[in-house]
Amino acid sequence: MLESSCDFDRQAGPESQMIRRITEQYQCAGCGQCFKCTDAVDGFKEGYEEGFLCPKCQANLVEYGQSDDIAELDYGISFTLLSLVLFYGLEGSVWVAWFDLHMLNEFATFMLAWLPLLGSFVTYNRKALFGKRIVYTRKVRAKR
Repeated sequence: MLESSCDFDRQAGPESQMIRRITEQYQCAGCGQCFKCTDAVDGFKEGYEEGFLCPKCQANLVEYGQSDDIAELDYGISFTLLSLVLFYGLEGSVWVAWFDLHMLNEFATFMLAWLPLLGSFVTYNRKALFGKRIVYTRKVRAKR
């Protein structure tokens, strides 16, 4: 049975299903070409224990990651590490006294420092985040 991130969540509304159907594509690890998730051939019906087949080169594939994963985005790991350093570095040291609660002050200060970082990160990676979602694949050889 074909199981992938392209299988739609039954609880999601029809609008989100349509958006995912239009924007999400697989990139074949065999031939390197992209194809719609709905065009993937069910590998189980073709005699494979796992995965699906590329409709263009018939390579047996499984999902490997998405183009919008934090590790796949430009400076994604650096952004995550910098966010953690910012969060733990500001803790208790610098904060603006806007609220009576100490934790709210720390959170507000962190957000003021983090939002410009987040905005620049999202702007730099806007094509990957708001464009077509590519699901990367890798080859497997799992014949029954």
